[in-house]
Amino acid sequence: VEYARLVHRVDRKCEEDNALAYPRLGFDGWLPFCDSMAGVFGQTWNALGPPKLKDHLPRWVPLFAEAFGSDALVSLARYFSVSLRATGTVDALHCERNGAHVWLNQVEGRRLFFLFSPQEMDKLYAGYTTGESPVDVFYPSARRHPKFADATAHVVTLYLGQTLVIPSGWWWCSVALEPCVTIGHTFWNLENKVYFR
Repeated sequence: VEYARLVHRVDRKCEEDNALAYPRLGFDGWLPFCDSMAGVFGQTWNALGPPKLKDHLPRWVPLFAEAFGSDALVSLARYFSVSLRATGTVDALHCERNGAHVWLNQVEGRRLFFLFSPQEMDKLYAGYTTGESPVDVFYPSARRHPKFADATAHVVTLYLGQTLVIPSGWWWCSVALEPCVTIGHTFWNLENKVYFR
């Protein structure tokens, strides 16, 4: 987090000339609730996400954990991650794997999201099996990806304390507008349970 704050102070405008001196790094997929914060997670996991959200993982994971002889709480914690981002850090355009829904809770800073519905997939040149798109949303190539010009993006800025829920099959990318910390949780319910792995 301190590195992200330093980059923000020194290169607030994300000048291209400073790209080598101050690389835009993001630390994604950190699983702090599996070890150092397991006790806190056990007491607070059900309050981390949006209320009344249909998430069947708390029911399904203990069944799998019991069958495989693992700790249910640690297994559930693996579906919660934290990402830290410096100003200007960009996520590539992607879709959650295994048909998961995802919610993202902004703990610090602001993050700008570009979301594309599943109907836009052919315009994104995306592979559903890989969950990735080769299109650079910020500098698209009209020669390599001409259909992208017809794609419709939904744009959302996520502020401190806000949560964004991205449904299964939706494609998204983001850019950190300032140093930020985000808690994310992939989940399944009856709408997308056929993809649960």
